[in-house]
Amino acid sequence: MQSPLDDLNPEQRRAVTFDGPALMVAAGPGSGKTRVVTRRIAYRIQQRGVRSDRTLAVTFTNRAAREMSARVHHLIDHHTHVPIGTFHWMCAGILRRRIGVLGYRSDFRLLQPWEARKMLHTVVPAAQGKDGSLLTGLADAVSGLKSGIRLEALAERNSIPVERLRRIADDYQRALRAANALDLDDLPYLAAKILREQAHIRELCRTAVDELLVDEYQDTNGVQQELVELLAPVHGTVVVVGDEDQAIYGWRHADAGGFQRFRTAFPSTEVVTLERSYRHHKYVARAANALIAGDENRLKKSIRTDLPAGDLPVCFAAADERDEAEWIAGEIARLTSLGKLQWSDIAVLYRINAQSRALEDALVRHSIPYRVLSGRSFYAREHVQRVYAYLRLALDSHDDTAAEVLLQSVSSLGPGRMGELRQRAQAQNTALVDSLACAHEIPRFPQSLRSALKVTHDRISTVRALRKSSLGQVVDAAVRAAGCDLDAEGKLTESVVEDFAEVRAVARMHHARRGTLRSLLDGATVDDSSSDSSNSVRMMSLHSAKGLEYRAIFMTGVEEGLLPHARSLQRTAEVEEERRLCYVGMTRAKDILCLSYAQSRLFGGRGTTGQPSRFIQEIGLHNMAFKVTTAKRITPRLATTRTGDRVRHTRWGTGTVEVVEGTGRDTLTTILFDTGGRRRLQLCHAPLSIDGEGPPDVFTG
Repeated sequence: MQSPLDDLNPEQRRAVTFDGPALMVAAGPGSGKTRVVTRRIAYRIQQRGVRSDRTLAVTFTNRAAREMSARVHHLIDHHTHVPIGTFHWMCAGILRRRIGVLGYRSDFRLLQPWEARKMLHTVVPAAQGKDGSLLTGLADAVSGLKSGIRLEALAERNSIPVERLRRIADDYQRALRAANALDLDDLPYLAAKILREQAHIRELCRTAVDELLVDEYQDTNGVQQELVELLAPVHGTVVVVGDEDQAIYGWRHADAGGFQRFRTAFPSTEVVTLERSYRHHKYVARAANALIAGDENRLKKSIRTDLPAGDLPVCFAAADERDEAEWIAGEIARLTSLGKLQWSDIAVLYRINAQSRALEDALVRHSIPYRVLSGRSFYAREHVQRVYAYLRLALDSHDDTAAEVLLQSVSSLGPGRMGELRQRAQAQNTALVDSLACAHEIPRFPQSLRSALKVTHDRISTVRALRKSSLGQVVDAAVRAAGCDLDAEGKLTESVVEDFAEVRAVARMHHARRGTLRSLLDGATVDDSSSDSSNSVRMMSLHSAKGLEYRAIFMTGVEEGLLPHARSLQRTAEVEEERRLCYVGMTRAKDILCLSYAQSRLFGGRGTTGQPSRFIQEIGLHNMAFKVTTAKRITPRLATTRTGDRVRHTRWGTGTVEVVEGTGRDTLTTILFDTGGRRRLQLCHAPLSIDGEGPPDVFTG
């Protein structure tokens, strides 16, 4: 059997063999963090006599817990049980035994996030609003309170009066308690409350464990950090492992200052820094070090590697998001055709899920197989499918498959009642949609179900009535209908709203190319490139990429407003988190790293002029090779203009803006060109620039 100390470098060995009350392992990317955690567990059990059932290891995901368990069992007797799980798993175990001291029953029901959101909606029925943003803000604030964020800070962040937020949080908690239910945030929140207030329970827990290990400590929030302090073994060791340079979950209320808090709570803490990377080639490591060095409020460490230099990272300046996607697809095709890489060696990362649409379209055109990780591909997402189901029914009311997409989440419509609807439609030789209009005639259906089916029928009819209108109008109606469905279910999240905006953007581009509703639907039928083949390019958000590694990484949208995201620009702490997110993306690459940005982007329902991210400048010109698009049009599309502006069109030359109509993506401009006559143009599609401004420089935008 392998010794736990085999193949460890000096820093790893020091962390594994440490014997004291508190240990912090600051582990850089690719430095063998999981190896240290699992080897330490095995070492303490085999060579220090710590009982396996008195060792507790905590991490954040079931996937990480399973991997950790598998590695530990490979090192020790397979029949030896070591408790390894997530924070939620640990806290649920405490609460099932001890929640009675808080007046709850031990058979409490744990709500899914969407169920908790619906309950919050019942507490504050007026909060949903048109786009769900108010309810989303309230849900975030209540979650933040249970995660240890100050009430005043949350009220300011979400623009909610302090007393109103306090009242809503109290009412929501009373509603949960009345239903004998907990949401996910309640697990650590209530577990910490019990341990804090019940000294005898706290001492029982502290004396039951000799070794407490916490993985990914940089992702802990204030309450989870308090739990670690409350559960620290009386006569044993508490070990935290992580990398504050990869603290990227502030939006989930993680506290990036956890490492400093740990050192304060345990003054005798031994700190072991793991800097040697077994993942990165030197040029990738050098670029990542240059970026993260810009964060001055961190424990100073760098990536060191003995691997070869590799290829210099590339930064590509694209004309727009389509040009960017085409370049990425072309580079992937080139790398794989040379035999250097397999499809599965490559990952494409993006800041916002809605960015995946243009990228997926390009991969499909190039016949490149891909998988979207931690989520579905754009056209396969449930809320996007709803929009297209409404559009399909607008085109053909007999499309029963589309109707079933809309009916599958109707409350109380199970397989039996769904079968009855189908039979009724077949008996009357009508479409399934038509049977919805007669649902009130089915006496076995409860009134709530009949009402829900009528609402669905009415929404389909509203969209269908616009089928001969402009493409933009019918798509807008379908998006509104799908949004109302999700609003009623408490599922209208920010990412859903962003995807809806991207659906509208696709429709606008399609309309500009004189496309029809039929051709739009045909184009949304993604082929089997998005299959689950193991040999396929991986696509995911930057947040989802944490913990993974690939030989080649393409990071897209590295521009101001996306990375760093526009929401972060007003707060220094949030910009620093965006820097860490960029660092996480860069350090997923082993051999090849490519960053790209677009000089003009149609995204989220609006046209924007792109500027390279500040992070590109901080990485430094000497750490990257720069490439500029060869596309004919590199002049960015204007985001806004005003009457009287002098503008330049790539075909018709200079002119004066006479009329501006509409807003956002729907902005129309009437321009009197000096030599080209008067033209009425949709701003987001027209190749216009302010007269006198040249195309953006690759470095300055």
